[in-house]
Amino acid sequence: ALVRRLFMAMGLDAANMGTKRWNPLSEFLKRGDQVVVKPNLVHHRHYQGGKLHWVITDPRVIRAVGDYAFLAVGREGHIIVGDAPLQSADWNTLIR
Repeated sequence: ALVRRLFMAMGLDAANMGTKRWNPLSEFLKRGDQVVVKPNLVHHRHYQGGKLHWVITDPRVIRAVGDYAFLAVGREGHIIVGDAPLQSADWNTLIR
C-alpha cells in the first residue's frame, strides 16, 4: 500500500489513476522490456546491532516494485532481481 501511495503521490500515470488501467511505471517501462530490480541487500546483519531492515530493503517493497514492473512489461518482458551484497555477507542468511 505504501508503494502504491508513493507512486500516486508522484503523479505516475495520473490520467489512469483510480482505474484498472493504472500502470504507474508505464512512463519508464514498456511491454517486452527487460528490467533489473536492485533491492539493496547490503549485509545479513547490522554491524552496530541495529535492525536488519536498516541494511536491506523490506521484501514487501521488493515484491510491490516487482509487481508494478510486471504490470508494465507484461508476460513478454523480463524482470531480474539482482544485487551484490558486501563480500563478508552470508548470502543464505541474507536471503532467509
